[in-house]
Amino acid sequence: MKNLRLSLVMIAVVLGIAGAAITNAANHKSTAGDSSYYWFDPSGDYTGDNTTVSQEQTSTGCNNTTNTLCENGYTGDQFNTPGDPNSGLVSGATPAQVIKQKQ
Repeated sequence: MKNLRLSLVMIAVVLGIAGAAITNAANHKSTAGDSSYYWFDPSGDYTGDNTTVSQEQTSTGCNNTTNTLCENGYTGDQFNTPGDPNSGLVSGATPAQVIKQKQ
């Protein structure tokens, strides 16, 4: 009887830990690095890229190690026509992400 109770307690503990892990994984929010941005060069020209920060760093070689601006990233809702980077930025829009140039 004691062994049965101990086994049931152990099973309950394992299920509780597993349940907590599943809940934490389901509640995980993505970080900025997971989001896609529309990238513009320092002169304000759209580069044609709509990628994550890490993808853009890989494709450009920019790695945020200096203070020289490489590209500005904007979200789709920062354009006059949402999702259309060629429609221009809404008034007062500031970059959602900035990548600085590798020296």
